[in-house]
Amino acid sequence: MIKRLIAVMLCLVMALAMLASCTTKKTDGSDKGAIINMYLTHEVYDFDPIYAYKNDSALQLVDLMFSSLFNITDNGKVENELAESYVVDEETNSVLITIKDGTYWSDGIYVTANDFVYTVKRILNPEFTCELASLLFDIKNARAVKNATGDYYVDDIGIDAVGEREVRITFEDGFTDYDGFKRTLASPALAPIREELVENNPIDWAKKPGTMACSGPFMLRKLTTDTGAKGLILERNARYFRETEDKLDKSVTPYRIVVDYSKTAEEQYEMYQNGELFYIGNIAMSLRGNDINKLVVKDSMSTAAIYLNQNICLGKKEDTKDNEIIGSIKEDAGIKTRTEEYYYTHYNHMTAEEYAAKYNNAAYTEKGNVEFNKDNYALYNTYKKSVTEDIGGTMTDIEVTVNEYRWTIDIPDGKYLFAIDEVRQALSKSIDRTAIANAVVYAKAAGAVVPNGVYNEEKYKKTFRDNGSDYISLSADVDGARSLLASIPDLADYPFELTVRAEDEVHCYIGEKVVEVWKSIGFNVTLVKVEPFVSLGADKTEDTDDIITEALWNRTYQATLVDIVAPTVSAFSVLAPFATEFAGTGINMTAKDEDGNYVYKIEGHITGYNSEEFNAKIEAAYASDDVAEIANLLHEAEQILMGDLPVIPIIYNKEAYLVSKELSKVKHSIIGTRIFTDAKLKDYHKYIVEETQA
Repeated sequence: MIKRLIAVMLCLVMALAMLASCTTKKTDGSDKGAIINMYLTHEVYDFDPIYAYKNDSALQLVDLMFSSLFNITDNGKVENELAESYVVDEETNSVLITIKDGTYWSDGIYVTANDFVYTVKRILNPEFTCELASLLFDIKNARAVKNATGDYYVDDIGIDAVGEREVRITFEDGFTDYDGFKRTLASPALAPIREELVENNPIDWAKKPGTMACSGPFMLRKLTTDTGAKGLILERNARYFRETEDKLDKSVTPYRIVVDYSKTAEEQYEMYQNGELFYIGNIAMSLRGNDINKLVVKDSMSTAAIYLNQNICLGKKEDTKDNEIIGSIKEDAGIKTRTEEYYYTHYNHMTAEEYAAKYNNAAYTEKGNVEFNKDNYALYNTYKKSVTEDIGGTMTDIEVTVNEYRWTIDIPDGKYLFAIDEVRQALSKSIDRTAIANAVVYAKAAGAVVPNGVYNEEKYKKTFRDNGSDYISLSADVDGARSLLASIPDLADYPFELTVRAEDEVHCYIGEKVVEVWKSIGFNVTLVKVEPFVSLGADKTEDTDDIITEALWNRTYQATLVDIVAPTVSAFSVLAPFATEFAGTGINMTAKDEDGNYVYKIEGHITGYNSEEFNAKIEAAYASDDVAEIANLLHEAEQILMGDLPVIPIIYNKEAYLVSKELSKVKHSIIGTRIFTDAKLKDYHKYIVEETQA
């Protein structure tokens, strides 16, 4: 009996030892924490914070990788993030912001005041297109610099680093809403970035681990675009509020987050059910409508909407010479000179008056103010410049005389289709938003552009949508749409493309339904599911370009579906960029008039929209310091915008996500992103070998 008892006890001890070997943390230093398999969101290939507000998926990742100076809790309270303090000096109409001591980038370099100063000045640079600019117009000279009005330059903006960790911001005369500006600085889009990293690679700096540094709880460790192994790895930023001697998980609990994009959304869900995946941030369209246990659904601060480019001329264009340079070099008494003759084409569809009369007074920007005989080139401008060139192996100073010639031609078959009021109204009227929202399931039909989650008042008692209205129909009126188009003949002669992100299943579905109905009312439209483009970057390694975003900022798109993500909790941040003076569009700083004088022209919103009535409402909201008045003005502005429809809202997005019972302390931010800083995976060491191999 005693021997049998001893045998049972030995078996029990052995079993416990085996269990301990599977459930005890390693002590040799190789165990750095949990490696957690997740499906965070759709693929993202550009992690620049300022571009995240046109792609809800990008915001989910960017918010994990970059920290702002402040953040806003679920109840609307502003808390410090990278900032230690925010001290108001009413006498000088300024604030002094101190960055926390020991705040590091992921590569171990301090986050400094200069980083934030650079971030602000980059957005406000007049040559840089960024819709966030109007958020910063309360800063002294910011608006004048961005819009190139007056003799102000970037260095005249009222923001300075007055110490390694201190930033002083001086405001325009009359500004008093210091608390409101602090809330603005909580925007993920205003998170500090590093000047030398951006300026060394301005286009592609935020596309791969080797060219970027992160200030948030996680950094990008790996990004793979190969079809069979597509995915990314986020790794704990070991310097996130942690000194070297502190324990590794002092500020961030998980070691790595692994995302495998090579599997379908259905496969991801199956892995979740099998206990192989611990978080799903996007539910497959095929599974929506099913009873999914413990699914969390919350309003997102984004609206899926279609941008229409009013500056795009659709139809046939005549072939012409364009950008042809003819030059000659001659030597005279040892001094070399060169004459350049630069020929280019000026497309003159019709005069502004003719255009406005034909197309219902639609806004139209003349391409030039001098007409020439279309059969001949005419001298447009002459000027001299000095250059240094390698001539016969010798670097030689050359005086160049430049003769610019212009040739004006007509485009008889082209049409600025989206500048026609009836076209935009018909495109919107034909869409059944309710049916689309029902099919998407985790969405609501959008009757306006400002998304849910944006607040109406600073105390956050009601959202902007609670006090707003549906300004457009949520159901389709196909017959009404056809009636609007009756006066516009030959629509099929003006083909256009609706572009959507190929990786976004919801956007692809919306695009298919929209294109189907647009074809039924007479439009010649094609749905293009745009794949990211892989190219060779400046450092000779591959970059993946977001073609949708690039086409938007370059104004080369025709119609495109994007997420309008609210960069702050204020409706002003969503609506203001549609006003010409608040659009933040880059200005051509080299353009000249016929006399050779520099001409700085504000292009306005990237849709080409320009409404004096709408502009006036935004101007009044910007000037007011009364919260209730601002809210009323913004509601009125939104109503005007939805009457003009430069952008067609489809659905208000909702976040739908699953958190495994094995994963705890996952939080939800006010902007609709997940917070994994304190996330804990139960018995995480059981998965380390498997996850590391994956």
